[in-house]
Order: sequence, then C-alpha cells, then structure tokens
Amino acid sequence: MVQVIVRPHPDSQHLLLDKDSLDKKHAVVSILHSKPRSYEVTQALTPQSSQSQVFTNALEPLLNQWLTKGDHGALFAYGFTGTGKSYSLFGIPENPGGIWLSAQYLLENLPTGSKLRCSMCEIDGKSVKDLLVLDETINGQLTVRVDEQGSVHLRKADGSGPLRRVVLETAQEFQVLWEQAQKSRRVGSSTVHDASSRTHAVVDFEIVNDRIVELEEAVEEKHAAYIAISNQKDDALKERIEEAYKRDGPNAMVDGRPLAELLQEHGKPHEESLLALDEARRMLGEYKETAGIAAFLGSFSMIDMAGNDWEQATTMQTAQAKKEHSDINASLLAVKECFRAMQQGKRHIPFRRSCLTQILKRYFSSANSNCVMLTTIYPQEEEVTLKQTMNTLLYASSIAKMRT
Repeated sequence: MVQVIVRPHPDSQHLLLDKDSLDKKHAVVSILHSKPRSYEVTQALTPQSSQSQVFTNALEPLLNQWLTKGDHGALFAYGFTGTGKSYSLFGIPENPGGIWLSAQYLLENLPTGSKLRCSMCEIDGKSVKDLLVLDETINGQLTVRVDEQGSVHLRKADGSGPLRRVVLETAQEFQVLWEQAQKSRRVGSSTVHDASSRTHAVVDFEIVNDRIVELEEAVEEKHAAYIAISNQKDDALKERIEEAYKRDGPNAMVDGRPLAELLQEHGKPHEESLLALDEARRMLGEYKETAGIAAFLGSFSMIDMAGNDWEQATTMQTAQAKKEHSDINASLLAVKECFRAMQQGKRHIPFRRSCLTQILKRYFSSANSNCVMLTTIYPQEEEVTLKQTMNTLLYASSIAKMRT
C-alpha cells in the first residue's frame, strides 16, 4: 500500500486544501495560480501542522504495522529545497523531526529481549557509501549484491562484510550518530542552496536479539569461506584452463589430467561451501519465522530523497550538475514505476532501473509492505517556486493515483 501525505510550509501562499472533496481517505491540494491546478493525494496536513502531528499521521502507523505484524515499512521524503523536508525529517534539538521521533518510539516499544539496530547509507547515482564509516582512512564504499534467493545485500567494496550496523540504546545516541553521518553526505552546487544534498540517504532500522546476531555471524563466516574458496578456484584454474582450452578445446589436458577432472576437483569444495552458506541463511530465516516476534521479519526505512530542484538550475550548469539532475530524475522515475508495478500486482517489479530502488527492493516486491511518501511544498509568489510546487504535486499525485 502506498499513501501520499502533503505537508505545506507554514508560510505557503496560493494554496487551498480541500480535505472533504473526495472522501475521508483522500484530499485535494489546489495551487491558486493564473491557471489553477488541483492534485489528488491521500492526506493533506495544514501549514500549521506540528512535528508530532506529522509523526502521528505519517510514521506511527508504519511503525505499528512493523512491530505487530512484521510488515516492511518505508517513508519516502520528497520535496524541493526550502520546503521543510529536512525539518520534517530531522527537526531541531528543541523540536525533533520524524527520524528522531521514530527511533524514540521504537526504543520505547521494543519486544522484550530485543535490540534496535540502525544502518545508514548514501546513494549517489550508481555509487553507494556507508555513512557510518566515520574514519576517513577507511573506504566506506559499498557494493550491491543479490544472493541466490534474490535478496539484496549491501557489502563493503572489498567483500569483507556488510555495511556498519549500530545497536542503539537511546534516541540521543541516534541523534549523535545521524549528525555525524550528515557531515559525510555529498552536497551539490546546482540548487538554490549550495548545501543541499544531491544524493539520497537511507536510514534503516532492524529489530534483533542476541540469537539473531549469533546466526548472522555464522552466515558471515560461511560467506567469507565461500568467497575465499571461490577466489582460490579462480586463481588456480583461470590461467591454466584458458591456455589449455585455447590450445586443445574441451578435450584439453592440464598437468597431465583431463580438464573436466580438474574442474570437478576444484568444484566440489566450492559447492560444499555454497551449501554451508545456504544452510546458515536457512537457519537464520527459520529462527526469525519461529521466534514468535513479528518485528524480526520486517524492517523500517526512512529515505531522504535528493531535492527535486531542476527548475532552479541555470544555463551555467556544469557537467557535474547536469549529471546530478539526470541521476535524480532517473531515480524518481524508477521509484514511480516500482510503485506502479506493485500497485498493479505485477509479477515483475522493475527495481533494477536504479540503485535506489534496487536497495529498497523489499518495499516494492513484498506483499507485506507499507509505504508513505511525505511530500513537502512551499508555494510562493515567485513563478519558479510555483512551478516547482506544481511539479512536486504532479509527481506525488501520480503515485497517489496508483492505489489499489
């Protein structure tokens, strides 16, 4: 299920919210322009809505579905620079935003004996970076991997393990962690504010316990062994096999032995290590299924989408700025197409069209997923901001219309 909730900036102009024009589940947002436009969404908050109201309407239902039913939940924050998107997500110390309130809510409602774990990454085109690797001497680049079961994993570029995941004890710990991570995000120079991020950030929450961590460590151990054996096999065979095959074809002999025999010899430990890895993954999945805690099965993510500021670009755009716009547009289109396919019940979800949708595959491909797009707008007198607002609402309403 996908819902679109609009949050206008407190100083919005040329705005009309008609909450009762359709039914209790839907609203119409109108921009009073020389050519007025109206856009249908799921819910429209007032410009005076508080941070707690945003949390209650947009986030708390997703968190409860995860905690009680094990559903996957995701909030996509979307809007151009200056509309209050960052404020809605992060807030300020005396008035915290949705991410901090979510961490606090989860910590207060954790199942007995479980822990809240968090990871953060940045998506810049096709590049992914671990935002919790704060040591500049360590490479924080990540690679997207898909296992034999089709599950997507983010792993260190050298293949040595998953991205960094931190267990949280308090919401204040999360706040400090996020502030540190924000300093690592890349900013662009093509928007109204030079400090605006031109990347997507994903904050991922999981609920685990000691047994899950133990089983995950076993999976990592088997995965490392599998990779090591795979590399040994490749290194041992590649040069000799290529040379022999080029010379004699399938009947080639290597070190006096048939090529097929050599392949079989090296293939056996490789196959055994893969079976051991599959068994470790099976045990982890089985434990989550049978532990009696629904939240072990799901997850929750908040996605700070790059500002859609292309209307504010100038003719002096650099090649880098143009690439930023192209990457952002491609990501936005990919998200919309994945939502469309999901809502239409299609078997094929085109999540491979962007790095963002590939990483968030579980929210598009699972029947037990709930998504909210929190759309922030700030219509003003200037023509460019009205255009930006209408573009934002056009995109948001196109997703809202995909409801089943």
